[in-house]
Amino acid sequence: MTPSGLYGLDKKCFTFQGLLKLLQEHPDSNLLHFLLSPPALAMLAEGTMKLRDFVELPQTHLYQLLEHRGIQALRAKVVTPAQVLKMRDHELRLCLTSVGQTLIQKKYATIDQILAMMEKDGIEGRTWHHFYHLCSEEALVKFKEKEITTHEAFAMDYDDLFYLINPGLKFTEDMGEEIGGAAAGPAEDGEGEDDDPEADANPEADGAEQ
Repeated sequence: MTPSGLYGLDKKCFTFQGLLKLLQEHPDSNLLHFLLSPPALAMLAEGTMKLRDFVELPQTHLYQLLEHRGIQALRAKVVTPAQVLKMRDHELRLCLTSVGQTLIQKKYATIDQILAMMEKDGIEGRTWHHFYHLCSEEALVKFKEKEITTHEAFAMDYDDLFYLINPGLKFTEDMGEEIGGAAAGPAEDGEGEDDDPEADANPEADGAEQ
């Protein structure tokens, strides 16, 4: 009967019987810790989240959703609890960044594309890094200028995508030759002439042969 609990009952966020049933079904869910927090009560009162979300979603996901960016994303319908349930931790983190939310709101990327990429990553590996690089300010510029689409990006080789987004970091063959030449330095006068290695090793040898 805490103030938070009374507020939740008053706003019809939950009923006493419904809450008791969930606690009995999920004794290790840490339900009350999340449920009676002001952000959680606000999400329940608005209808953005449901009571069962607090036992079905992983606790790491709940912590993210109940932070400022998570609440912002839920209210803007960038993500829904049902979509979040399908994500791994790092996909969710990227979706909740300011760039990630912009990508989805502007429809440069969709949650379905992200989930498809995640499934592919589980089979092939490394695919997740595509979305990591798309959630950058540099990639956002490419999207705005229509130089790239998410569909094209996910179909690209990882390194090609990285250098498309960051062309200034591309290491070309010409750059490698310039760096190699500078490291070698100019040749000294006389360098490269044939010398007698045995004479260098034993300078007294000529005097001994008398």
